[in-house]
Amino acid sequence: MKEKIHVLPSNLFYSEPQKLLLIFLLTLLGIFALQAQNTNASDTGHEHADENATVYGGDLTFADGETYTSVCVGDGEADYIWVHLENESGRVKQWIITDEAGNIAALPDDIESYDFDEDGVGISLIYHLSYNGIKPLVDPSGQGKFTINVDDIVGKFDLSDPITVERFLQPVGGTLEGGPFEFCVGDGEADHIPEGAITLSGNMGTNSAWVVTDIDGNILGLPESPYDVNFDEAPAGTCLVWHLSYEDNVSLDITNASELMGCFALTNPIEVFRYQQPTAGTLEGGPFNFCVGDGEADHIPEGAITLSGNMGTNLAWVVTDIDGNILGLPESPYDVNFDEAPAGTCLVWHLSYEDNVSLDITNASELMGCFALTNPIEVFRYQQPTAGTLEGGPFNFCVGDGEADQIEEGAITLSGNSGTNAAWVVTDADGNILALPDSPYDVNFDEAPAGTCLVWHLSYEDNVSFDGVANAADLMGCFALSNPVTVNRTSVNGGTLTGGEENSFSFTVGDGTSDTLADGALTLEGNVGTNSAWVLTNEDATVILALPTNYTDIDFDGTGEGVSKLWHLSYEDGLEGLTPPDEGDHLVSGLSGACFDLSNAITINKVTASSIAIYPNPTETSVSVDLSHFSGDYINISLFNLKSSRLFNQQYSFKGLSKIQYLDVSDYDAGLYFVKVTNLQTGATAVKPLVIN
Repeated sequence: MKEKIHVLPSNLFYSEPQKLLLIFLLTLLGIFALQAQNTNASDTGHEHADENATVYGGDLTFADGETYTSVCVGDGEADYIWVHLENESGRVKQWIITDEAGNIAALPDDIESYDFDEDGVGISLIYHLSYNGIKPLVDPSGQGKFTINVDDIVGKFDLSDPITVERFLQPVGGTLEGGPFEFCVGDGEADHIPEGAITLSGNMGTNSAWVVTDIDGNILGLPESPYDVNFDEAPAGTCLVWHLSYEDNVSLDITNASELMGCFALTNPIEVFRYQQPTAGTLEGGPFNFCVGDGEADHIPEGAITLSGNMGTNLAWVVTDIDGNILGLPESPYDVNFDEAPAGTCLVWHLSYEDNVSLDITNASELMGCFALTNPIEVFRYQQPTAGTLEGGPFNFCVGDGEADQIEEGAITLSGNSGTNAAWVVTDADGNILALPDSPYDVNFDEAPAGTCLVWHLSYEDNVSFDGVANAADLMGCFALSNPVTVNRTSVNGGTLTGGEENSFSFTVGDGTSDTLADGALTLEGNVGTNSAWVLTNEDATVILALPTNYTDIDFDGTGEGVSKLWHLSYEDGLEGLTPPDEGDHLVSGLSGACFDLSNAITINKVTASSIAIYPNPTETSVSVDLSHFSGDYINISLFNLKSSRLFNQQYSFKGLSKIQYLDVSDYDAGLYFVKVTNLQTGATAVKPLVIN
């Protein structure tokens, strides 16, 4: 017959009467069980008691496959566990819960309905028992007491290996008071919560720790104290400071607070707001100067102030007086009418700030929170000068010829001007400042490019600076410009000629054959001027030999042997001295009266039929003998030294071949030699000296 197994009380701390009653009941239970058995039992402890038994306690683990788990007790909330049992066998099965020493604490029918929260702190061992009968054993110590321990079970039974439940007391998180705290981070200065600014109360637990997380619970640090944390080392955002109470079954080897497992309790968090320290940046521009009393609005020109290097969530422009009193918070510094501001100096600042800054203040010194102010831009106010009137001009100059072009002394008059300071200003037609001379008569307009110059007179106050001002329109402060006097600067360019072999042509003249340049033989580029002409001069460009309508009109065969130069001339109306050779003065130096310019020259080499050329001369290794202008198809070339000794002699037939021969002279000593060329048909000769280095 199967006996029902009774569940023992879970509390092992009994009074003496309770203990005696319990011993009596267990004794009766053992006797009945012994009588029901038909086989002998062996007293071999909680190991498999009978090798021939048909019972098996089974293989026991927790639901996660482990043999250890823990629970948090003492919080009034039920602590159940889930187990996995397989391979068990036997007529009767029973769950057994013992203490760490094997003393039986409970015999529940359903292990997963057992509430460990009622057992207090300690260790429980869970066994599964399969059996045919059990009885208690007498304590072998002879004390007359019955020991209730799994090691004392007898009969045909089998116990599983135990699995362990460790019971920790549920900690109490407690309460944190303090904060929230605000810091400006990223400036390299340590940001610590002041010592004692956080109080902790009501916490309880074997272990404790401070935990710092971000807003998502990611653990940023586990400091010994919240006052040790330098929040400047963390990026901008919100940090949370917690206090953790926990038991030994809690591991802090985690990355997020949500991963905490075991018996623990977190306090409420203290918020730490980390604002990125703004960067003020730099203002460039000014100082700006305005004139009072004229009834005209005085605004800083759009774009006259540049801001660079600033950083911050919020931005604002701030206008103060010299004492920092806030006069305005404009959307833009260009919106401010400084004519409405009090006399004296105004300061324009740019403010970068975070959300913990309030602008509901009257003086910049009252700013609190994370902010940064730039350097200030000064704004001054002065009396408006009077420009006056200029009379004179316009003046006309031909520039670019290297001759000084200056306005004659006294040619300009100024009247009606007033102001503390005065200056002469020379600009181009677009107002770009070219010079600030002491006098308009000091300016050499030949040094400026072609175009129109304007001469102005400037009356101004001390708040006007010329530093960095490139255009008269950029002048700031109290000033007045007179009307301008116009100076017209004219420039011509003869252009650039290209053609031939290295800008030269060679002709054999005197043979009655026409020698002209073909149409397209020359290219002219870059010429500038109202008028243009072709000019043929002698070699040193002193005498005009011809003024052809086109360079193709010149027949060089009738101009004799030698070198001529061909030019392109650009000029303005009124040029004098440009006359043909048979109509008066025809010297190049006689050109005057208007702007003109000659291009580079094209060299015309004119040789007779008996001319030769040798190059390079001097030479060290070889020399080319050019016979292009030496008539005859059968030629003899000889080389003589100063002693008239012939060192080289060679005949050539040039019929249908190039008339350039190359002589190797590398084996000859340095000195003067002569190259002689002879026409073997006519006997005509030509001799050229040759220097060998």
